Amino acid sequence: MAAAIATNFSIGLSQNPIHLPITATDTVADVVFLLDTSSTAQPYFNDTGVRVGLVTVPGDAEATFPVAALGQITNTETLLQALNDIPVHYSDFNNNAQFLGSALDLVIQEYTTSHNGYRSEIKNHWIIYLTSAAGVSDFGDAVQETFDLKTSKLYSILSIAYGNGAMNLQDIQKFSGGSSCAFSTTGQDTLFLKITTNIQQQISSNDGSFCMA
Repeated sequence: MAAAIATNFSIGLSQNPIHLPITATDTVADVVFLLDTSSTAQPYFNDTGVRVGLVTVPGDAEATFPVAALGQITNTETLLQALNDIPVHYSDFNNNAQFLGSALDLVIQEYTTSHNGYRSEIKNHWIIYLTSAAGVSDFGDAVQETFDLKTSKLYSILSIAYGNGAMNLQDIQKFSGGSSCAFSTTGQDTLFLKITTNIQQQISSNDGSFCMA
């Protein structure tokens, strides 16, 4: 799931483009994917102008890791290699906890500065959180970090819960920028045909205020 989702959401780069189904070729955005690397996500790692960053959301609060800075991934091959490296080097598949708050704190510390590729001159920054977890272990911290990111206008936030036993829609909304920015599904068709299209459209149309409610 992770590789397929991330490559479908990555819109296109000016050089060595990531070829994906979207028509808005002039979109400029910074997108950070927060990828669940706890035990609940393990089965889905076997599926196969925009800067993309990758951060793990592990089952251990100390295991959050910035896999790729914004701008470090320049083409599809690099993205897929980074995603393939996650279950080998950065996963926490022995732990079913979920420390989203730690991952969001890392984003605030590392992905809001120019040295990690954040572009303050644009108003189209996104966090896309992908999870198969049933809940968030550091719930209070995650809610607070989500609030801080939105109110400071640093990032729009979209969250997707996927798979049997994953968070329901009401729960995943707590870590997003509003009801139109949270999704929960067990079906691949819904995930790839409806949710990805919806999110691509939001990224392409964002005026700097989407998913910050």
